This record gives sequence, structure tokens and C-alpha cells, in this order.
Amino acid sequence: MTTSVEEHLPPPACVVCAEFDQLHWLSCGHHYCNACLINYLEIRLTGPHFHPVGCCHDNNNLTASSSYLREIARILQELASPDDFSLYSKKLDEYLTVDKLYCWVKTCNTFIPTSCRRLAVGTCPECHSGTCTKCKSKSHVGWCATHLGADARADARADAKVRKVAKKKGWTPCPLCHQLVEKIGGCQMIV
Repeated sequence: MTTSVEEHLPPPACVVCAEFDQLHWLSCGHHYCNACLINYLEIRLTGPHFHPVGCCHDNNNLTASSSYLREIARILQELASPDDFSLYSKKLDEYLTVDKLYCWVKTCNTFIPTSCRRLAVGTCPECHSGTCTKCKSKSHVGWCATHLGADARADARADAKVRKVAKKKGWTPCPLCHQLVEKIGGCQMIV
């Protein structure tokens, strides 16, 4: 009589509590039960600093990959309350965003996700203020003072000269990015 190796292996269990019911097998190779995943989520949401839910046996930095974090997010979406999952999704989006942008209004300071950014302006999802994606201050027309040099007055004079030439030549600012454009043909629509 031959027996397979699988017959001698113990059944899978949660790596946290060792329970056998309601398990999720993750790509890290571990099993987690519903209760432990929800508990882990609640700890992450109430802690002072957000760090996404990940594998507690992270030996190879797998939990740093966005695909692994999104895999866990899909499971949490089924398990968590809508409010908790919404908050977790927002925090995960902020965590995964490389070029973070926050509302320039100091009393707001809300993270502006990439979905709320159009060219050089990010619109705050809370107070709807515009923040320049380059200098991170209030959105503005023209070049950022931080990109032209330290002397803001010289930058303002240079901007005034450019606006004077633009007016003379008929250049207009793009309604989205506010960069000057020249119409050289075609219809009146700026795309």
C-alpha cells in the first residue's frame, strides 16, 4: 500500500491563530483566517502610522510589492465594513504613490491621489483647493519660483516679461496646465 506525501501533511492553518476555518491562501505561501485579517486591518487603521496589511513572515520583501498588497485588499474588501475598506483603500493608495502630493492649505493637508491630478494641478478631494504638483504650493499660472531660482522677485519680473511678449504675439495659456501655447493652425479648440 502506497501513501502520498499529502496524506501525511497537516491541514493548512492560519499562521497567526492556528485555526482551520475560513482560510485565505496568499501568494506569500501562508494561510490567514478571516478573523486575523480583520484584526490586522483594524490595528493598521487605528495605529499612529499607516503600514499596509501584509505577511507577518516577510522574509523576501514580497509585501512591499503593490500586486501583493492589492491581493490582500481584494480579500479585505469582502471581509471589512465598507467604511473600513474605504479608509484602508485611501491609505493604501497614498502608501503606494511615489510622488505624494498634499493639499497646500495647512488646515486641510489632505493627500491628493493621482486620480485628482491634471497636468500641473492637483485638486484636493476634501476642500477642492488647487495645489501645484511641481512646487507643492497654491496652484498658480506661470512657472514655479522654486524651478527658476531662489530670487522670487527676479522670477516675477521674468514672468511679467514673458506675459508681455505672449500678449503681443497672441499666445494664450492652456486652460489645463497653464503653459503658454501658440495657435499655428486648425480650429479654435485647445486639446
